[in-house]
Amino acid sequence: DAMTLPGTCSVQIVRSVSQWSAGQDTEDSIYRAYMDAILNAKHFIYIQNQYFISSTGPTKPKNRITMALLRRLRRAIQDKEKFRVVIVLPVYPCGDLETLTVKIIVGWTQRTIGWGDNSLLGKLHKEFPDVDLNQYVSFHALRTWSRLGIRGDPSERLVTEMVYVHSKLLIVDDATAIIGSCNIN
Repeated sequence: DAMTLPGTCSVQIVRSVSQWSAGQDTEDSIYRAYMDAILNAKHFIYIQNQYFISSTGPTKPKNRITMALLRRLRRAIQDKEKFRVVIVLPVYPCGDLETLTVKIIVGWTQRTIGWGDNSLLGKLHKEFPDVDLNQYVSFHALRTWSRLGIRGDPSERLVTEMVYVHSKLLIVDDATAIIGSCNIN
């Protein structure tokens, strides 16, 4: 006997491929699904992604995930909506922090989030200087910790390390979930 569960679930397969990843023309249905879900969010957006490199305007990079977030957050602030965006990222990308590649990725991530007037937080701060943006958008990284040594011994010490976020997840209003291999970069 098949178990019957109440409710319904709609599923759609979306993907993202291009010349460099699959040897074919760009197919960006997952990107378009992200944009649509963000712009139409009513209460909540949760993003968990390995990368967060995007643009709020006509400059590079080409993807406009951050522009969609900016537009939706503007509307929430102007209308005084109860609305929240939570973004979880790794502390830094995989690799040695001293390598040029990792430094470039960290720099682009910071420019996307909060460095400069064209960043997400930069634009929001400029447009809404008297608004506590923490009530609308927050960025997080995960860490774990443990104790090394014998508890109570003077040589005991606490250690911590990041939990490396490798997932690609978008949840909107507990109604839409996009789970897959689409980095925001």
